[in-house]
Amino acid sequence: LPHLAIENGRVSVRLADGREFQASSVTIDGGVALHPTGLQADVKTLQLAVSGAGIPNIQWSSSATLTETSGVYNVKLRSLDLRTAASHLQASGIVNNLAQPEVDLRMAINNLAAVDVGLIAPPPRLQEDLSGTIGISGPLANLRMDAALKAPDGRMTAAVTANLSQSPPDVRGTVSVDQFVLQKVLLLPDVLGEVTTARVKFQGATPKTLIAEMSVYVSQLEAAGKKIGDVNMSGVAVNGQASTFTKVNGPAGYVYIQNQLTLDAPLTYETTVMRRNVN
Repeated sequence: LPHLAIENGRVSVRLADGREFQASSVTIDGGVALHPTGLQADVKTLQLAVSGAGIPNIQWSSSATLTETSGVYNVKLRSLDLRTAASHLQASGIVNNLAQPEVDLRMAINNLAAVDVGLIAPPPRLQEDLSGTIGISGPLANLRMDAALKAPDGRMTAAVTANLSQSPPDVRGTVSVDQFVLQKVLLLPDVLGEVTTARVKFQGATPKTLIAEMSVYVSQLEAAGKKIGDVNMSGVAVNGQASTFTKVNGPAGYVYIQNQLTLDAPLTYETTVMRRNVN
């Protein structure tokens, strides 16, 4: 099949819950060739328009190649371009040896519109558009994900590595949030404040194996019309036990809150509250 061409095709899908999705204006230009060294399936162009209940209208354009040599299959995504009326994402990369994958994928989020995310994501809703990059690389035994996202009033970075070749998987990483103005980036009724800095460092995929550290500082926090003040929280988790310490400096004085939590069943929780310099 040296050449395959489809123009102005259409595909409709109805799910069990009654929702329908359509792919229209489907255009494919590609072909499959057998060589002495193996097989090559080349999709030079795949374009379509996707629409349906609960998703924004999407324009899809991509180009990719699948090759097989001595029973080893590799995929090269030359380009993937996704657009809505307000969003634009691009991706490219390779997946070598589909039986034991080793990947190198990159996504550029030129603009991810809050209005599009609101159609498909659960609350809290975004109020500001996002941009940034996401990269995934390595074999399943040492898979790495790096992400950097930003909005006009907030930034987030993440670096995570995982060994998915074992069960349970070993996952570890760091997530950071900086200069994140809650009421501007997210739709949180009756909540105001700025996450000046937040850091979470973790290792483990189950409550029993989790080892984690966190620190969060929120300035000028308000909730339900009441001024709470500046909140400084730190915490650790190890061997199924977690503890946090929170200091609140607000109009009512200083409040210290210490929590002890058992992460595994049965769940237990203990809180100690102290107040000083009460106004």
